[in-house]
Amino acid sequence: MKIHPPSKGYDIEDAIVMNRASLDRGFGRCIVMKKYGTVLKRYPNRARDRIVAPQPSGVTGRVPERLHVLDRDGLARPGEFIRPGDVYINMQRPTNTRDPLPAV
Repeated sequence: MKIHPPSKGYDIEDAIVMNRASLDRGFGRCIVMKKYGTVLKRYPNRARDRIVAPQPSGVTGRVPERLHVLDRDGLARPGEFIRPGDVYINMQRPTNTRDPLPAV
């Protein structure tokens, strides 16, 4: 048996008594899953946002570490563990959204 006393100043009556085997099997663990989205915009000059695959660095020939969770479609692979600073949507936005683009 294991006793977990409360951490915020409550009485011992608020403690939880648990079986050690239950804790070993994962009782009380939590997995946080969040859904993220983005909007791809179209601009008046016919430019638009796009999602692209991660490109290898010109110096090392490898994909930068902060892009390691991205798949070939530019989105994070399902089930990946995302750390602070990781890119999970590799979106490119045009720098010029006002001047007309040259005709194609």
